[in-house]
Amino acid sequence: ARVSIIPVQPGVPLTGPPPGVRSEDSGQFTLSGLVPGRYRLMVSRDGYAGSGMSPGMPQAVQLISLSPGEKLKNVTLRLTPGAVISGRILDETGEPVIGAMIHVLRQATEFGRRTFVPATRGDQSNDLGEYRIHSLPPGKYYLSVQVNPGRSVPTASSPTEQQEGYVMTFYPNALSPAQAQLLEVRPGERLEGMDFAIHPVPVRTVTGVVKYARTGQPPHQAFVQLVQADNGDGASRLRGFGGGVDAKGAFRIGGVMPGAYTLVARSSMSARESVTGRLAVSVGEENVSGLELLVTPGGTIKGGVRVEKADQPQPDAPDPLKNMRIFLRPEDPVLGPFGMMPPVPDENGGFELFGVHPGSYRVSPNLPPGFYLKRVKFGDQTSENNRIQVPDGFTTGTLELLVSPNSATIGGTLLDKDQKPVSQGPLLVVPDFDKPEDLDTDRIVPGQSDQRGGFEIRGVPPGKYRVLGFRVLEPGRSRDPELIAQAAGRAEKVEVQEKDRKQVTVRAVEQEE
Repeated sequence: ARVSIIPVQPGVPLTGPPPGVRSEDSGQFTLSGLVPGRYRLMVSRDGYAGSGMSPGMPQAVQLISLSPGEKLKNVTLRLTPGAVISGRILDETGEPVIGAMIHVLRQATEFGRRTFVPATRGDQSNDLGEYRIHSLPPGKYYLSVQVNPGRSVPTASSPTEQQEGYVMTFYPNALSPAQAQLLEVRPGERLEGMDFAIHPVPVRTVTGVVKYARTGQPPHQAFVQLVQADNGDGASRLRGFGGGVDAKGAFRIGGVMPGAYTLVARSSMSARESVTGRLAVSVGEENVSGLELLVTPGGTIKGGVRVEKADQPQPDAPDPLKNMRIFLRPEDPVLGPFGMMPPVPDENGGFELFGVHPGSYRVSPNLPPGFYLKRVKFGDQTSENNRIQVPDGFTTGTLELLVSPNSATIGGTLLDKDQKPVSQGPLLVVPDFDKPEDLDTDRIVPGQSDQRGGFEIRGVPPGKYRVLGFRVLEPGRSRDPELIAQAAGRAEKVEVQEKDRKQVTVRAVEQEE
């Protein structure tokens, strides 16, 4: 197995050997030449849980703290045997379906909305209709299969002619995850015979043309997508239908289930120029034709990053402008960040964002530990929650970011119900809230306890918080409002100002609670 180590806080050098070694056949390893500090110790090996998503990525991570002169012995990194899910994809006649895409999905939360994300890399059915997905971590998952919508979809000769086609199906045979079977997978388990028997369902065809709003001409190499309206099941973004347009801007999208959609057209001619347009579309008992979708160019934001001086400068403090990228994350899942390349500020903090379209965004620069985004000013809008609203008709604007190194630190100990330290337990610093719907999940600061149950969470902006600790936390649930609301009774409340260092003792939420 490959064992590597990286410092948690900036400025901690790694002297001596390289920061990675291979364990012996017995599993033993030694890392030396480490200065006192906090580190992440990681191990990876093919075939174990997690290696199916990105080979070489760590499958086991521990947070450790080293005191001066300390020799930490008998550290155990446990690799979890990967689970396997396999089965076949059959059509309505019992024949194997070749080339179907199978995905293992887990629930996650984004901007307070439930959604689904891939838990590992998917698989494609072979000539026997077989699929096999390996190296799955233990957890709760949904299985989905997607067949090319064009497969067995006849071309209608009239708007009322009945069409049938294959659409995304959730195991065992559901069109929504609300009716699907939730699979709970244990370490090393082999779930075999997870077969899909897919059937064609009534579908429609949507056709139209894309034009520039100002000239009426077709855009260059536009892409058109139908995004299903959010119906609360979290799967709307999984059910996108789309394709390109021809030289005249015409498009044809087949295999569309009846329902409410947003038609989105996007075209990016360069990193500095993109156009987009959107149109509400209702698909009913007939095909939809004659749509005209008008696109407009995105605006340009010129901005700057200013870094406050630290009240107590550290000689080894990192430069937050180095390797910084500035992301505008749309809160509307339909909008998407198309055409917006995250810029890198120059040495003076200047940057430009191109192809910005109307909508609500979160400004998210990646910052080194200990720094936080103190204030955002977009035109005449000033925000301390990092949210900006780009108005309709937007062409140009200014964005000013104030970054501060004077964040607060919340530390302490994570204990179980018997008052014993909980090692490697996940923690969440959650902005205080009255009702679950008021919870700002985008401002949650995560942490983890070390081998002694101790933790130190840096980069906390001033404010009122609840500190939650867990013995185990499923992937994707760290921003789940429902889970956080349920666990709020175990939280320790704390209020911090800039440069504060507060200590709290947190009772871990047990897995069965």
